[in-house]
Amino acid sequence: MRLFAWLAPGAGPPDPRGYFSQQEAGRGALWGAFWGAGRGCRKGGFSRRDFKAGFQGGAGVVAGAGNYRCGQGLAAERIKARHMAIERTLSIIKPDATRRNLTGKINAKFEEAGLRIVAQKRIFLSLAQAQKFYEVHKDRPFFGELTEFMASEPVVVQVLEGEGAIAKNREVMGATNPANADDGTIRKEFALSVGENSVHGSDAPETAAEEIAYFFSGLELVG
Repeated sequence: MRLFAWLAPGAGPPDPRGYFSQQEAGRGALWGAFWGAGRGCRKGGFSRRDFKAGFQGGAGVVAGAGNYRCGQGLAAERIKARHMAIERTLSIIKPDATRRNLTGKINAKFEEAGLRIVAQKRIFLSLAQAQKFYEVHKDRPFFGELTEFMASEPVVVQVLEGEGAIAKNREVMGATNPANADDGTIRKEFALSVGENSVHGSDAPETAAEEIAYFFSGLELVG
């Protein structure tokens, strides 16, 4: 059976690529027919009847149709996953970082991780704007301190794009508390404290969409 799979890749189990072409499936059916016929043949050769019996035994049909159907499903899933993997997320370089002129160093880490900056601007948030942006935390004890900090000096708001951008951004940022952040992350290298931790990043696709729309129009997302 290993020899059969090697001779006819479309007839064997799914290969490491995870898909089969229609041509491979056809080859699988053909080889499956001969294999099935060979199984049913008499010693010294096989007749047309043996060939028919082998084919009707299902070797060709199962090998060809089964792999083609499997390949169609795997290929569709792969295409879907490829398109779904490209995400956009909001990133904010906070006042403690802009004050120390760290924008370039922070963005270098994002770009080294494979993220692209597709929109960016430096702004000065009013207290009301900061409160609106962080209103999900309005009942938390740190809300006042957080919003006052975000309105204290300019920030850089930007949109990052890439495969798995939301998780990748948060990985590059590091843990909220810089003391717990991994070496090489932004917060480990640049954050001053839990409150002044240099960067903000969206935590889910829904919040990413909302946060991006808060700062950017569609025309500003240039890709």
